[in-house]
Amino acid sequence: MARDYDAAMAAARRCFDASPNEADCFHVMGKALLEAGDPQGGARMLEQALDRNPMPRAYLPAFYATALWGSGRLKEAVQVADECLAQAPDFWRCRQDRIAALVELGRLDEARAEAARLRARAPRMRVEHFTLVAPAAAALSERRMAAARAAGMPSSDAAR
Repeated sequence: MARDYDAAMAAARRCFDASPNEADCFHVMGKALLEAGDPQGGARMLEQALDRNPMPRAYLPAFYATALWGSGRLKEAVQVADECLAQAPDFWRCRQDRIAALVELGRLDEARAEAARLRARAPRMRVEHFTLVAPAAAALSERRMAAARAAGMPSSDAAR
């Protein structure tokens, strides 16, 4: 959460040393890899976390959906985002992932409808809220923001 991805990965490695099968170790490593710009590595780690936790909290499939989207596994990303929304309908991250994947699948009408649902639940949500935070993830952030724009999400500039 402090955006220190090297420290997060080091903490995950220490976690693996202490408990090699702990789902949270895989979650921390997967999220750190994703946010640092490695969606494939993040997806692999998050898959391991999900394998070890058959009833995860919504944040785990949400980050997995992001990693799937970033890896180009778009249909899977939509499916995981749908499962996440079934568990936590107000979790905006799941809607963002669904929007990004739907746009890149060419399903613009569905993406626009999902964006309208997101705006209804989170009226202050803007294109810029779709970014990933690490500089190494800049290309992924640009893709997500482009998808948000295509789906009709407003930008911060439009709010002024």
